[in-house]
Amino acid sequence: MLTLLLLWSLIIFLALLRWMQITPASWGRLLFPSLPALAILSAWSLTQFGFWILDFGLRITHYALRPITLYALRFTLYFPWLLPLLLFTLSLISPFRYLQVAYGKTPLMAETDIPAEGFQRLDFFYEAERLRLVGYRVEKSQVEPGDWLPVTLYWQATRPVGKNYTTFVHLLDREGESIGQANTYPDGGNWPTSMLPPGGVLASTYYVPVSPEAEAPQLTRLAFGLFEFEDPARAAKAAVNGAGEPVEPVVEGVPLLPRQWPVLTPGRRLEANFGGQIRLTGYDPIGEKRIRPGTQVPITFYWEALAAPGRNLNLFIHLIDPATRSQIAGFDGPPPYPTRFWQPGQTFIDARLLSLPAGLPPGDYELWVGWYSLDDFARLPLLDQEGDALRLVTVTVKNAAAEKSRD
Repeated sequence: MLTLLLLWSLIIFLALLRWMQITPASWGRLLFPSLPALAILSAWSLTQFGFWILDFGLRITHYALRPITLYALRFTLYFPWLLPLLLFTLSLISPFRYLQVAYGKTPLMAETDIPAEGFQRLDFFYEAERLRLVGYRVEKSQVEPGDWLPVTLYWQATRPVGKNYTTFVHLLDREGESIGQANTYPDGGNWPTSMLPPGGVLASTYYVPVSPEAEAPQLTRLAFGLFEFEDPARAAKAAVNGAGEPVEPVVEGVPLLPRQWPVLTPGRRLEANFGGQIRLTGYDPIGEKRIRPGTQVPITFYWEALAAPGRNLNLFIHLIDPATRSQIAGFDGPPPYPTRFWQPGQTFIDARLLSLPAGLPPGDYELWVGWYSLDDFARLPLLDQEGDALRLVTVTVKNAAAEKSRD
């Protein structure tokens, strides 16, 4: 019987562990099915412990330590009652000492009392301007996959609100897909929107779980808003600014960093230092065998940050005709993870596609790469050679018709 009780308790415990792995919650009430078994096991254990104390006292009576035996007997009688009494006392104290504090309403504040540090003002209005999202504060400067991101929203009722709305904070990736979300009533339900008095500002903190499978590094975005829980579509309510114009309640988030930065293993190694800030350690071989006009050429770069650029830089890739020195193909664009967040020692694998014009004549062309600032368009100089652009490789474009007939 004891084995069955232990087995049942273990099954419930393992099920709770599994639940915590797949959901961002750990509810103690999920252990309730094991309480009868745990109660029987606890009572049996206390009784056995009392018998052991009594047996110990009886064994030493031949040493003429009769008082010890009496104490052991008293302990055996009183101990099974003492522990429940302590637990009962704790249950009487908990509602006033712990639960009232944990579930008490967060005091409202005046708008002028909002802490200035880290506060970002929004002034978004919802539901005929009855609810105002004054602003927000992100409590972490960066996160990793599997982390929690605390975000504090500052809500204000400008007029009485007749409904209880669910508020949300969604963490979005660069494609706009959700990689974490927190949906709850304001202040965890302690302040339903219908009870918010006009004028007071509520600071409500949301703990957003970041998906462990989220791609990193990248710069995330945050989406704020509210919806009606009873609405089957759970559609977000429209937001407007102070002038009544529709706005998209999406703002820049925080960097999402990998738990381990990639080890750079380029197919072709080289060393190019751009302005003492970025080093190109190599690239993967370009498919030189069949590069035809009108196709896209994949190029993968391997970068290492030597110093923090502290600003946004664009990478340019130019295909140059060596005869005329004119650019015939190429593009400029930022890396997937903005350079203003790069820190020394971080490494990046940057995959690009170079589109070739359909009417490009066959021949040899030079591929040049480099970086420039988006603030003043000044290029980063090459410190280990002359110029501000690196001649990466010579690209041979095949005659499309000849290649097709050969195939």
